[in-house]
Formats: sequence, structure tokens, C-alpha cells
Amino acid sequence: MFYYKVYGLIFRSNIEMPQLLDAPTPCNADADIFLGNVPEYVIHRGDEVPAEDNGDSIWFHNTKAYFYATASQIIVQPKENQVISDIIPFIQGYCFALLFRKRGLHAIHCSALRCEKGAVLIAGYSGSGKSTVSD
Repeated sequence: MFYYKVYGLIFRSNIEMPQLLDAPTPCNADADIFLGNVPEYVIHRGDEVPAEDNGDSIWFHNTKAYFYATASQIIVQPKENQVISDIIPFIQGYCFALLFRKRGLHAIHCSALRCEKGAVLIAGYSGSGKSTVSD
């Protein structure tokens, strides 16, 4: 079992993700990230719609896997012939964002500058120069 610290939360996972910071163990996890089986309706509805927010849960799929998230768990079910190394970027991006959304938090793709009164966030599309402006 692996434990990671991400955005102030401790995640327990059966997926090795060396890109993340290890959390001290043993510890109580705030949420789980597991390779496993998503609810059956996700697979069947996935043929009709690419994503759905059901209130308590939210799910989506792409060519790599089915992803299911609540405020306390992320379940990842790889599609046939897919390798976990190709799926991890989706876990660390979209899945974390969905889990945090279910906790009332929102991810923002931006650069940040600290100033006397707090911080300034510079948002924009990828490659638009956010990091260059904030250097």
C-alpha cells in the first residue's frame, strides 16, 4: 500500500505514483485511490455519455480507463490492453480535480504570485505564458 500527500490531503493507494510526495506511514488517509471495478452502470452509461455528475459521485471515461470519484475515493478501471503508466496522468489531473470538487474545492490551472496582501493568480490556456509572466 502506498500513501501520498497531495494538496494537504493524505491518499492511500494500491497504485505506485513516484511523481507524488510520500506521506509518513502509518497514517489515516483522507481518501483512497484504487485500481478496481467501477460501478457497472458507469461502463454501460459510458457507451452513451462520456461523463456524468450524479451528485454524490462523478465519473468519466476516455480511451484509457473508466474513472469514478466521490469525496473520499477514486476508483480506476483500466480498459483492455491499457497500462497504468499511461493512466496515471489522468488520475493526477482530472481525478484529483473531481475528488476535490466533491469536497467543495476547485482546481485552477494558473500561476501564482505572492504579494503584500495575499496572492495574485494568473490564469490562462496552456502555453499562454503564465509561468513566463510570473518569473
